[in-house]
Amino acid sequence: MKVAVGCVKWGTRFGPDYVNVLYRAVRDHLRYPHRFVCLTHEPEGLDPGIETMPVPDIGVPPSEWLKRGCWPKVALFAPEVFADDEIVLYLDLDLMIVGQLDPFIDLVRDRPAFYTLREWNPPIWRVLPLAWRPDRGSQGSIYVWRAGEQRHVYDHFRANVDYVRENFWSDRFYLPNIAIGATYLPYEWTASFKNVCVRPWPLNLVLPPRRPPAGVKVLVFHGRPRPIDLMGRPGERWGSKRRSGTEPVPWVRDYWTGYGGRLPAT
Repeated sequence: MKVAVGCVKWGTRFGPDYVNVLYRAVRDHLRYPHRFVCLTHEPEGLDPGIETMPVPDIGVPPSEWLKRGCWPKVALFAPEVFADDEIVLYLDLDLMIVGQLDPFIDLVRDRPAFYTLREWNPPIWRVLPLAWRPDRGSQGSIYVWRAGEQRHVYDHFRANVDYVRENFWSDRFYLPNIAIGATYLPYEWTASFKNVCVRPWPLNLVLPPRRPPAGVKVLVFHGRPRPIDLMGRPGERWGSKRRSGTEPVPWVRDYWTGYGGRLPAT
């Protein structure tokens, strides 16, 4: 069985440290032999163990990659990126790997499908059992699939660029719609930092963010804050209006620096 881990780096939001930290964390938490592939036009500063290649042409100019969607992830399905028999684990750059990743690979090996996260519900719904909560669709931080089973995705996008961008707000809506056998990953394997770890107001004013629950394998940072935002000087506010803090988070900092990430200048 061949295994590959993929990510995409473009623009200025995420520097090379994000790729390097993710690569080293994956190396510690994935027992399967694998290659780590980063699609990027700017490979400078990346660890020598990371395979890099330019982002394949998706029919959308780079200046519009973030307009009416977030589309570079479609390039992961281009035929030159992964071999047909590779199981691919795609990870966003702003993640923390906090548990073993092997089960993600085992899912596709044992039950072939296109696996994605289920989008989290607002707090008012999270008091209910998962089956009773509204299904808000896919969340695009993690995808897992066998490359050869989803080759049509890239071809379909290239042939229908205008239609897709007019009818799908983002990759997280498009990919599960076009992929074969789209299904959700086990809900308990992942957690949202801002929804699960950050205390609700006003508790966040006096209590620091909690660690992710036991059993979580990947901690997802989506929107604000980013991991690097949690390593500034005391008193610097981070986060969104309702999910925020003003102090560095030591366990996030220790993860980042432990995998060679540089701290922001103070």
